[in-house]
Amino acid sequence: MPARSGAQYVESLRTAAPCVYLGGRRVVDVTAEPIFQEPIRAIAEQYDMQLAPAYRDVMTYASPTTGAPVSTSFLVPHTRADLVKKRQHFKLRADHNFGFMGRAPDFMNQFVTGWHLMADRFARAGARFGDNATRYYEHVRERDLFLTHMLINPQIDRSKTSAQQEDPFLHLGRVRETSEGIIVRGAKMLGTMAPITEEVAVVPFGGVPPGDDAYALAFGIPTATPGLKFICRETVAPLPRSRFDHRSAAASRRWTASPSSTTCSCPGTA
Repeated sequence: MPARSGAQYVESLRTAAPCVYLGGRRVVDVTAEPIFQEPIRAIAEQYDMQLAPAYRDVMTYASPTTGAPVSTSFLVPHTRADLVKKRQHFKLRADHNFGFMGRAPDFMNQFVTGWHLMADRFARAGARFGDNATRYYEHVRERDLFLTHMLINPQIDRSKTSAQQEDPFLHLGRVRETSEGIIVRGAKMLGTMAPITEEVAVVPFGGVPPGDDAYALAFGIPTATPGLKFICRETVAPLPRSRFDHRSAAASRRWTASPSSTTCSCPGTA
């Protein structure tokens, strides 16, 4: 599939139906959830931009595989003109939301492009790893997917490594390897935009200590994969709520003595 429209992106979220929990409840359709509708609309507009006659010459280029138009964010520059085109593309994206959406599709598009450009380094551990980096880049490019990342482990007992935790699968780890790939179990954090993306790139951000080889994982997985669940942190979107939630320390001291004070709600898990 070449560069997509906003409607195609929204429909992919609706039909895939990732397993998302928000505030302790299951969100059946993320496209119908009020909390997600404005971010989805903004991302859909960015997908539409790349097809608009005014922008498509800058925001797309011919795929080296199929010749169909794909996002310029995947372009590997070889000339000055290529670099100028990428800069213009990224500026159009940033100007669209005044720079306030730092995890729009371009971010991870460039991330996997970097994997492709470093394929020779991955290949030091075996040719298949370099091939995997390039194949995944092409997979995302040709489908115009919206990716997020999963970077860090839940902060449980920080005096211990992942392998030393009370349960070896509190952190995301490899259970076993099969002829079709690896089977993993556990939790990973920091997936910005995750509920409204289509795939997750998991990486061991920050390094892997000795003895934690089972946690040195790098892979991509569709967000709608059975068994995969997303637990959202508390939203920062404006909602009807007590004006005393997350009040300052001074306000907390002032209200603690009052029998009618409101309990400060705790933030959700990221």
